[in-house]
Order: sequence, then C-alpha cells, then structure tokens
Amino acid sequence: MTSKLYQSILDSAVSVDRQFEKISLDELRAFQTSFVVPLSHPRSGKIERYAYVSAPVSAAFAEGKTLVLADSVLRSLPWLKPEIPASATVNWLDPNETETKEQGSLDHFYEENVAGNGYARIVAIGGGIVINAASYLAEKEGCELAYVPTTVLAMADAAIGGKVRANLRVDYGYKKHAYKSWYEPDCVVVESRFLETIPDRQISVGMGEIIKQGVYQSRPLLDYLASDGFDPFHDRDALLKSVLWAAALAANCLNVDPEESKDGSHIIMRGAHDASDKIEEASHFIVPHGIAVAQAIRAELIENASRLLQTVETCMTKFHIPFEG
Repeated sequence: MTSKLYQSILDSAVSVDRQFEKISLDELRAFQTSFVVPLSHPRSGKIERYAYVSAPVSAAFAEGKTLVLADSVLRSLPWLKPEIPASATVNWLDPNETETKEQGSLDHFYEENVAGNGYARIVAIGGGIVINAASYLAEKEGCELAYVPTTVLAMADAAIGGKVRANLRVDYGYKKHAYKSWYEPDCVVVESRFLETIPDRQISVGMGEIIKQGVYQSRPLLDYLASDGFDPFHDRDALLKSVLWAAALAANCLNVDPEESKDGSHIIMRGAHDASDKIEEASHFIVPHGIAVAQAIRAELIENASRLLQTVETCMTKFHIPFEG
C-alpha cells in the first residue's frame, strides 16, 4: 500500500510533469529550482536552500580564495578556461573510484592541497567522482561548495541531495560508500554546453538515474524516455530536457520530504540502490553506477511482476544499457 507521504510526493509531481511536457528550449536554458537543506544536516545552520540552475560555469564562482577540482578530460574544451577566474587554483584530476574517491587518498590530498590554504570555496567541475571528492574536502575544511556537474549521471544524481560519500580500501578490495555524511553545496550549475560533446557511453551510464526518477515518481517522464521522439544520442536539447526534468522531480520530492523518510522520498531517491551498490561492489566498480541502477530496477520489476517492466526494458535497449553483467 502506498503511504500518504509517498502519495503526496506523487501528487505534487504532477505540476512538474505538466511544466516539462510543454517547456521551451529557452526556458530549459534558463531553468532554475532549489532544494531545502534538512534541519538534521550540518549545513542547515548556514544555508536554508541551495540553487540548482541552468547557467554558464562562471555562475558557480563567488568572491574569495577558490580551489577548483576539475576532470582533466575537460582541459581541451576551448570555452571552459575563460569561465574560470584567473585567481582560482585549479587542480586537474584523473578521476577513478579506487583512488580519487577513496577516503585515505582524500585525507592525504586534503593535507597536501587544502589544509591551511584558507580556501573560501571549493568548486567541482566534473562527474560524480569529482563531486564526491570536492564535497568530502569541503566538509573537512568547512568552506563553501559549488558543483558544476559535467556528466548526465552527475547532473541527475551526484549533484543532488547533499550526499558526501567516500569508498574505503579494505582487505578484500573496496567498500563502496563506507564513509557517509551530508554537506550541501551552495549552488549547482548545469552548463548545457557540456552535453554537446559528452560521449555516447556517458549518456548510457547517466540515463539509469533518469529512468529511476520515472519509475518511482513520474510515469510521464518514463513514457517520454521510451517514446520514439526521444533520442538523447542525437538530440542533445532533448537530453537536457530529460536531465532537468529529473532534477525538477528530485527537487519536488526532497522539498516535500527533505529528511528522506523511509515511507517517503527515500523510496524515490534510493530506488533500487541497495541492490545496485552490490552490483557495483561485486564487479569491483567495473559496472558503472547508472548501469547498475538500471539493472537493479529491472530485477526489482521482474520480481514484482510490474507492468512497468516492458517500458523500462525499452528504455534500456534504446540507451544501450545491458540487462545484466
């Protein structure tokens, strides 16, 4: 039986679906929403909400000494450098789950590059791993934090909710998200130009989280993803629409129930994630997060004999997401 809280989230999502079913490209590029910072989270004493906006990279910067953590693959983008203030310290990373996001490595990086330098803000420009690293470091430093997610997965998932997650090296390999905390960013800036050059593989990986938002919160979004008119590989404006639609739904979900109650927003935001975490760990992180989420959702729908199974399988086939493995 659907709880009253979960149903209230679903009911309030109707207005979001209506907005995105008729939204224009100009409206997409100027889109903005915000997320409530839960009272139980450490940053609630400093910020009540954080903005999630479609805007240029420069919107992520403020006055004060700034450290930028950026994915090195982005260095070749000719338009990116002018967006970063010349006064900012930029550290280019080659992100991976077993080093960049590993707690011991992050503690070492903090001592070598952050501690004692007086940074007022850390800006993450990259995918989920870079965002996780930046959030961990900003939490330790107690400074401002801004995200510029550059992948579909990061825009739709890692940049949302204020999660701080780090893996831990253990005897048998790595324990995913052994460190868990909360440290909301001051803002999230989605720059649509990153989607223009993103590889097809990264689109496939990211679509798993958008499928999740459709399965657990919005049938109109899920139907849009499965429709013949949606082709994220060749229509990057449509891809932007799907990303921002999912983000708007997440904002709606978490603003109704910011504490992620088990019978409320937790059902949506953590949909199939316990199973997907196990898929990732078993593969030693060879299976990307978004792929694992989609596979875990499919397995859950099969177990529950859900009518959504065919639609989800249509989406997975369209987005080149394998059913297993």
